[in-house]
Amino acid sequence: METNHLNNFSLLPITQAYKEISSNKSLYFLTQDNKLIKIKSITKIPYSGKIYDVDVANDIILVKREDSKEAYWSGNSNPSGKEEKIPYWIEQCNLTASDNATFWIKVPFLQNNTNTTVYLYYGNPEASSASDANSTFIRVIDGVVGSWHFDEGSGTTAYDTSGNDNDGTINGATWTTGKFGSALNFDGTDDYVDCGNDESLEVFSDDGTKLLTIEVTFRRAQTGVSHGIAGKGTSSGWKLVISSDDRVCFTTILVHDYYFNTKIEDTNWHHLVIVYDSNYDTSLYVDGQFKEKIEYDTVGKSASGETLVIGKEQRDDYHFNGVIDGVRIYNRALTADEISDLYNNYGYTTENYPGKVLVRKYASPEPTIASIGEEQLLTKTDSYGNYSYTFKAPLEAGTYTIKVNLTNPNGIYGENETTFVVDDTPPSVTIDSPKTGAYIPSK
Repeated sequence: METNHLNNFSLLPITQAYKEISSNKSLYFLTQDNKLIKIKSITKIPYSGKIYDVDVANDIILVKREDSKEAYWSGNSNPSGKEEKIPYWIEQCNLTASDNATFWIKVPFLQNNTNTTVYLYYGNPEASSASDANSTFIRVIDGVVGSWHFDEGSGTTAYDTSGNDNDGTINGATWTTGKFGSALNFDGTDDYVDCGNDESLEVFSDDGTKLLTIEVTFRRAQTGVSHGIAGKGTSSGWKLVISSDDRVCFTTILVHDYYFNTKIEDTNWHHLVIVYDSNYDTSLYVDGQFKEKIEYDTVGKSASGETLVIGKEQRDDYHFNGVIDGVRIYNRALTADEISDLYNNYGYTTENYPGKVLVRKYASPEPTIASIGEEQLLTKTDSYGNYSYTFKAPLEAGTYTIKVNLTNPNGIYGENETTFVVDDTPPSVTIDSPKTGAYIPSK
C-alpha cells in the first residue's frame, strides 16, 4: 500500500487527499516531533463550499472553503440542516473611527420553535466583499430625496434619513406610538413640522422635467373635516389634502386641483401615495392599490425657496388632526410594484445609503441592536502558548459565552469555549452595630 504524508504541516490539497484515501492509500500527518498520525478517513460533507471532515486519532478537523479568501455569512436555517451561504449587506463598518458595524442578513428559512445559528466568517484582508443590498432586501428603490420616519420618540427634531439632511423642526406635535415604532400626533389646530427649503426638495420644474411621488402613512382622528397632510409653496408648488368630504386632493398650486373620487371615510391606518408623472397626470394609490388617475395637460410651477411642511398645507388653511407615521418624497414616479412592496413591507432609509429605500419585512416588536461582544486578535503568546486577556463584562444579567479560536499558519484550526454568568442582584446589607434605638453621643 502506498504511503503519503504532510511534511512539517505542509498542506496537501484536500481534494487530492480525499482521492488518495478513497483509493485505499495510507495518509499521515507528520507532527513537529516527527511522529506519524494516520488519517482514518476523510468524509466529504454535502455542501457547495466543499467541506471535508478529516478523522485522525486526535480528532483533528481540517476545513477548506472554496478559495479560503471570501468572507461571508452562513447559517443552518434551511430545512435540511445543511449550512448555506446567505445574502448580506454591510451598512457601515468603521471600527477604527466609531467601533460601530451594522450588518443586514437575509435568512431564507426560519422554523418555528427551533434555534437558528448564523455564522460570520471573516478576518482575511484579501477577501473580496460579497455585500449586496439588492440580494439582501426585497427591493431597493431609488430617488428618495426626503424621508422622515418619526422614530426618534423624543425631542424637537424629526431627522431626514434620505441622506440630504432635511431635518424637520417639530412645532407643537407630540410623540406617540405609530404603526411602525414612534410617530407624531398633530392636534388639528397649529401643529406642524418645518422641513426647510433645501434645493434637494424641489422636485417640480417649470419645464416639466422633474417628477414627484409623495408617500405617507397616517391615521386621522376624525372624518368630515379637511386635513392638510403636507405641502410646499403658497403661490406655486404643491399640497396634499384630504377634503371635508373625505376625498383625496392633490394640488399643483395656482395650476390645477386634482380631486379624486376615492374617499377615505374611516380613522384607520392608511398608506397613501401620489404619483405625478411626466405627462402631468396624477395617480392615486391607497393601501398598495391603484385607485384612479387624473389627466391634465399643464405642468405644475416650481416652488424654489418655499418651505416643505408636514401636518398642514403652507397657507395654514388646513391642519392635520391625527397621527402621521412617516413621510417620503421622491424625485421620480414610483411604479405600481414598488408601491405595493412598500405597503406590504417596510421602507428603511439610512444616511449610510443616500437616496435609497430598502424594502424589508417588519416585525413587531422589532429586534433590538445588541453587542455581540469584543474580539481580540492574539498574534503572540509566551513560549508555552499562554495568553492573558482582560475584558469588561457586560452590564446586563445573563449567561455569556467566551470562545477562543486558534488557526496556525498552515490552516490547522481548533477552538474552545466556556461560559460565565453576570448577576445584577443587589447585595443584602445587614447592620449589626449600632443597634436600633441606640444613642451616639456627640463630641
